[in-house]
Amino acid sequence: MQVEDRQIRLDQALEFQQKYQDALQNISSWLDLAEQKLFNPEGDRDSQDRVRENEALQREIRSLQSEISAMGRSSQDLLASASLESQELIRHSLANLNDRVRLLESQAQVQGDKLRQADRQLRQYKSDVESLQTKLNEIKMSLSAPNPSVPLDQLIFDVQKIDAQLKKCEGQIDELRKISDELSDVVPQMVSPGEVKSLQNTVSDLKQKVMDKKADLLQSVSVKEQYEKMLQDYAEFLETASEKLKVESISVRDLEHLKQMLAAHKDFFSDLEVHRAMLDNLAAQTNQAARQKHIAQHTRLNNLTYVILDKASLHGQKLERLVRQWIELADRHRQLQSFLDDVEQQIPRPVASNEAVVTIQEKINTYRRLQRELNEERPILFQVVDKGKQLLHSLNCPILETEVTELADRFVDLNSGISQELKRSETLGDQLQSFETEATVLMTWLSTAKAKLSGIKHLSDQDQQSIATIRNKVDKLLEFRKEFDEQTVLKNKLLGTGRQLYQNKNYNTAGIQDRMGWVEQQWDLLQGDVTKAEEVLHQAQMDLMPSRQALNELGTWLDIMEIAVRDEKAKPVKNLADIDVVLKKFKDFKIELQSKQLTVDFVNQSVLQSPEADISTPVTSDQTDFAERLGHLNKRWQGLDHDVKQTLKNLETLHNKWQEYERALGRVQEWFIEQEDKVARYHLIGHEVSVKQTIRDCKALQEALKSKEEEIDSVRKLGERLVDLSYNSPNCQESIQASLDRLNQQWRHLASKVQELQNVLDDFLSQWNSYHAELQSTNQILSEVEYSLSRYNKVGADLTTLTMQVDKLKSLNDEMQRGSAGFERFVKLGTQLNQVCEAPVRQEIQNTLTDVQARWRRMSAELRDRHKRFQQCHQQWQQYEEEYIRARIWLENKEQHFNELAAYKDDTRRREDCLKHSKILMKDLDNFTSTLSQLYQLSDAVTKNMDSSSIVTITSRQTGLEQRVLTLRQALAKQIQTLQGDLSQKQRFKDLYSAMTIFLTNVERTLGDEELSKSTDPQTLRNRYDELKNLMQQFNNQMVQLDALNDLGYRMALSEETSKDLRDLNHKWQDLYAETKERNKTLQGLLLVQQDFSEKCDTWMTFLAQTESDLANRDSR
Repeated sequence: MQVEDRQIRLDQALEFQQKYQDALQNISSWLDLAEQKLFNPEGDRDSQDRVRENEALQREIRSLQSEISAMGRSSQDLLASASLESQELIRHSLANLNDRVRLLESQAQVQGDKLRQADRQLRQYKSDVESLQTKLNEIKMSLSAPNPSVPLDQLIFDVQKIDAQLKKCEGQIDELRKISDELSDVVPQMVSPGEVKSLQNTVSDLKQKVMDKKADLLQSVSVKEQYEKMLQDYAEFLETASEKLKVESISVRDLEHLKQMLAAHKDFFSDLEVHRAMLDNLAAQTNQAARQKHIAQHTRLNNLTYVILDKASLHGQKLERLVRQWIELADRHRQLQSFLDDVEQQIPRPVASNEAVVTIQEKINTYRRLQRELNEERPILFQVVDKGKQLLHSLNCPILETEVTELADRFVDLNSGISQELKRSETLGDQLQSFETEATVLMTWLSTAKAKLSGIKHLSDQDQQSIATIRNKVDKLLEFRKEFDEQTVLKNKLLGTGRQLYQNKNYNTAGIQDRMGWVEQQWDLLQGDVTKAEEVLHQAQMDLMPSRQALNELGTWLDIMEIAVRDEKAKPVKNLADIDVVLKKFKDFKIELQSKQLTVDFVNQSVLQSPEADISTPVTSDQTDFAERLGHLNKRWQGLDHDVKQTLKNLETLHNKWQEYERALGRVQEWFIEQEDKVARYHLIGHEVSVKQTIRDCKALQEALKSKEEEIDSVRKLGERLVDLSYNSPNCQESIQASLDRLNQQWRHLASKVQELQNVLDDFLSQWNSYHAELQSTNQILSEVEYSLSRYNKVGADLTTLTMQVDKLKSLNDEMQRGSAGFERFVKLGTQLNQVCEAPVRQEIQNTLTDVQARWRRMSAELRDRHKRFQQCHQQWQQYEEEYIRARIWLENKEQHFNELAAYKDDTRRREDCLKHSKILMKDLDNFTSTLSQLYQLSDAVTKNMDSSSIVTITSRQTGLEQRVLTLRQALAKQIQTLQGDLSQKQRFKDLYSAMTIFLTNVERTLGDEELSKSTDPQTLRNRYDELKNLMQQFNNQMVQLDALNDLGYRMALSEETSKDLRDLNHKWQDLYAETKERNKTLQGLLLVQQDFSEKCDTWMTFLAQTESDLANRDSR
């Protein structure tokens, strides 16, 4: 009975124990589930759901506390029947269970408070994040889509405003990061660390963009300021240039000053195109609003630049032409000055008082040579003066005017001095020569005549007795008197020349005066001796000759004389030489009459003396006859004497008139001969100035011919008077009329030759004018080409300038082609003039032709080469611009494409496409280097002919492209690296997700086996329990991978579908883990049923210790 009662109590206790154990197990399972919900909330639940779950959990915990208290009261019966050790064990279990529940309640309350606070913070956090993201997107949009028409000041203000907004955003991000960190401790599944990081990255990117934008704007402001400053400076520069070109007259000091003006002009205006190109480049670089603001001024300055360039080109050509003309003028001026210096050095000293005639003649020859040389250089002087005047018409230079005037005055003074000295020397030389010759002849004759007269007048005693000897001496004395009379002209001429020399104050005439005195003295003595000789011989002759015989001889002599006079008067007289002969004859007749005058006087005296001897003596017939004969002889004598004297007087008058006529005629004829010689010399054509001067001389000669008509009329009147005087000489009249006719013929011939010469000269002047006109036109073309080639030695600073240069070179080339006809005419005219001009001018023309032809060929070749080179450069530059624009547009497209890729790189669905396109873009950038190298090759070809500033402009554009490519490459490489990192994380995420999925699939497969019952043998239960226990261990081991997977999921920007899959995975994990744990506890309960109480307690305590250890490990995590 006791045994049965004990067995009953034992069965009741066992049943109660079983129920108690089941209750403990259920409570423990519920606590485990509650702890799992408390410490491992579901990741897909939002904060509000979790708050509601926490509140429900707290209610359940409070209900559980009531159940545990009831279970404690119910366990008192079991404690009464249990051993002390079991009682202690049960109490300890209940105490632990109560502590665990109270701890769980406390933790649930704390978590509830945290969850409610976190919910409020989370809502605010989400709102702040969304608001900040919207704000950042707005900032990003405002940065990515700027309006180019907005002024720079407004853009700078906007950027500063954005910068201030970004600073506020950074402060908000710091606050959000703190809130995110706080929320991550409470609701880690609801807070993604990537949100704040994404916002921070966005802000960093925007700050970098703002910094870049600031730098760009500052650069734009700097460029704008430079542009506006350069606009102002360039406007002042153009104003200064316009003022320089407004100067109508060019005032210079000398040739060097003009050269300096030309160099300064080239230096000043050579940078004009460079400045304009720099201004265009700055305008292209500046902001569109600033460019639009100044476009009117810029356009006006550009148009003004082209106008000023044209004016500057013309002014530069004018300066170059003036420099070239002045250089030529200076060379000729220097040559002429050197020539005049040489002439001055060769001028002899004035004739000294004691110089010989030979020395004077040498000086005369020197003067004549120098005068001839001066006359030969006169055309050059005219040319220099004319060129100087032409030059002075184009510029104002007192020094040049003074030099030209002084040169002309010096030439004229030197020529006048030489002419005066030559005339004075020639006059003195001729006088001295004439005086010496005449004095020598006359003195020699006087010496001879004195001896001769001494021999004639000497009569020996024998001679005094010989009438024949006396008559012979009388005849000789008559001839001597004739000779003496002939020498009277020479003596008078000698004395006249001596008196002229005596009037010369610069020559010593003391010796001449002595010789003149001696000649006059000897002449007077000789004349006295002649008279005495006549008287002596007459007396001697009369002593031997009776008066009747003398009368008879006188009658015979008168017969001869009358016949001789009649014959001489009857001789025809044609010219002055015939008159001279007749005049000499009648002078001889006069001398013979004078010599017979003593005989006549003797006969008359004898008649008068005969009656005085005896008055009373009657007159005889012989005496009467003698007296009659004597009277008749006296009448004949008087008639002959009168006839000879009258004829001699008429002849002398005719001779004087004829001499006057001959002198006048000779002067006119000599003038005609001189003019004809001058006209003949004019056929040697000289310079254009000489031709003009010759034409002026021809006109002056025509005027002189007109003025000579009066002189010719006076000569004609003289001839007519001479004709009247020679009325009895028809031959003389005919001779005079013939000379007058020849004079008229000479006048007409000279007038005709002058007119013919003037026509020829007019024709040559026309050729000279055409020659100089073509030369000027050719030189103008060559000057313009030379000036343009000197300006265009470097390629323009931009394509517009180069286009203008190419067009200018093309127009010059066309102009040279059009001017080639004029050039050929110039060569033809120069060749024609070269055939007719004198040697110096011919050489000058030949030099000019050679020089101009060489310049034309050189300029043509250089212009063609320069035009071809610039045209090729223009094509290369156009190709370069096309390549540059193509490269720039391509780069802009790639930059835009990169911005598009950067815009959707955060889209997880397009990351692979983004990476793919980014790699393609990187490959395109790599291939773009070949385009840049081609661009560099083109730029190298273009910049070969550029100046340094233009090269800098070209290379800066390329450097800008390179910098943009480098920046894009760096940004693209960073993006590719980021995308590759994100995709690597995504792949790792996929791998972890796949591993977790496989693990959970295996768990499902393991848990899918049939559950064991209480009747299963212990070994099978043990094996199944070990299997589930191993599965729990796998769960613990895989927890690290799951945490890594969740961490990647939090850090990665997952798509909605992937996020859902991750949440489902976590739910599945929790469900399978809970199921595994539940099955493990169930098997553990079955194993406890098959164990005794002690084993069950041990097992239970072991389970509790293991559970607490798991919870502690979980809490520590």
